[in-house]
Amino acid sequence: MTCALVLLLYGATPAIPPLTCYCGLWLLPDAVGAADHVVVGRLLQLRTLDKPPDELGYEEAVLLVEASWKGAEAGDTLTVGDPFAGTDCGAGFTLGGRFLVFARLEGARLVDLGCRSSRALGFAAGALDSLGAPISGHWARD
Repeated sequence: MTCALVLLLYGATPAIPPLTCYCGLWLLPDAVGAADHVVVGRLLQLRTLDKPPDELGYEEAVLLVEASWKGAEAGDTLTVGDPFAGTDCGAGFTLGGRFLVFARLEGARLVDLGCRSSRALGFAAGALDSLGAPISGHWARD
């Protein structure tokens, strides 16, 4: 207690612990059921929004839909928020990449389900095989 008090008196602040998240993985039927949109899309734009240092990062990904199993149609553009950006639970969006995305509406905003439900196409082969043919558009493996 004395050590912490002395540090605070001299202007030093304790280090802020790194941000992390803990979650379980989504089973595919649960993710499809919880999502308003299940799509494969190419990331056209990625915006990082400012947040206080004690909160998780937040990114918005603008995707061109190539194929859809639920919600949007091929050719649509979706803006999907990733409230877990920069953590193990985030989607890991990268500019120009192609992603299988599970997103739900929260108010007027579309957000990723989190817990790695959305992922780069290279890590989505099993899920894509299980989803079967899309209802709109088509996709090809990278």
